[in-house]
Amino acid sequence: MTLTLPALLPGQYSLVYYFFLATAAIMVCCFFAQLVLSTKVMKWYRPAVYMSAFIVAVSAFHYIFIAMKWDDHYTLDGAMYQPADTDFLQALWRYAYWTPTVPLLLVSLVIVLNLSAKYTRSLSIRLSLATVAMIALGYPGEIASDSNIRMIWGTISTLPFIYILYVLWAELSLVEQDMPKRVARLVRSSKILLVIAWGFFPSVYLVPFFGSATGGVEVGLQIGYALADWVAKASFGFLIYAVAKAQSVEDELYIQQHNAALAAAAVSGD
Repeated sequence: MTLTLPALLPGQYSLVYYFFLATAAIMVCCFFAQLVLSTKVMKWYRPAVYMSAFIVAVSAFHYIFIAMKWDDHYTLDGAMYQPADTDFLQALWRYAYWTPTVPLLLVSLVIVLNLSAKYTRSLSIRLSLATVAMIALGYPGEIASDSNIRMIWGTISTLPFIYILYVLWAELSLVEQDMPKRVARLVRSSKILLVIAWGFFPSVYLVPFFGSATGGVEVGLQIGYALADWVAKASFGFLIYAVAKAQSVEDELYIQQHNAALAAAAVSGD
């Protein structure tokens, strides 16, 4: 669990390198898709879709950057790729990238719920602070070479995660009762997807416990975190759009009915 990477077979090195590039390409495609889809929702839901686009854009830059660093860090020596003597600051780069993007995931969900301004602000602040705390508390364990320290910080970082789950499932379940059925169903799906996506991260966090700093462990760690970002960033963004679209349909129907009522009242008044 050291920061110095192990020697890798050519296949292991290439698998991680091209997986980074593939992840970057997926995020770029999602970015442009989100920009196009933002035009199909009401303007008051567009900030949430723009946030999703921003998240995948940052993700794309991150994976291009880390792929370049990965390539610079290794040199082919005979039949093996040997790492440089310096540390590979993957944890620092990854956690720095998560710090702005992960809270925005929750904020984008809150925006499309169409709640009161006061409750939206309260939820956004509480969930963002809890998310930042979760990331910050997980970082010391990520860079620790001692497995006990890694486990301690990993356990502590689950406390904000439990609070986030409480807010999503306990508080928002009450709000869902007043939502249109299709919207409520999509919101429940987004919460489930969020739990599944975030469940990837602690699972990958535990990968080093299954072996020493070997090539297989390192490959599992790198690909595991990338897959987690696929679900948490790309997939979740499209679900946010689906909620925004469903809310837009409901709002448009309400506006049409309201205008019809006003027109009828005007006619009857004449």
